[in-house]
Amino acid sequence: MIGRKGRLPWDIPEDWEYFLKQTREGTLIFGRRCYEEMIERTKEGRQAIVLSRDPSFQPKFGHKADSIPEALENARGF
Repeated sequence: MIGRKGRLPWDIPEDWEYFLKQTREGTLIFGRRCYEEMIERTKEGRQAIVLSRDPSFQPKFGHKADSIPEALENARGF
């Protein structure tokens, strides 16, 4: 696992810009915690699928999936 206290241990603006450029108009699959931490910075121009087993969880931006196979199947539809 990379990270500490919900953050990456480094801050490289060029890395972040590259990530945003490469994922624009794409679909991102997040775990719930990662989604909650990153969605505000990544929601523009991307679809989000959030993995969560919590039946009451509904993402504000994106779609929920209960499993990786379900998330991949949903991603194929976008």
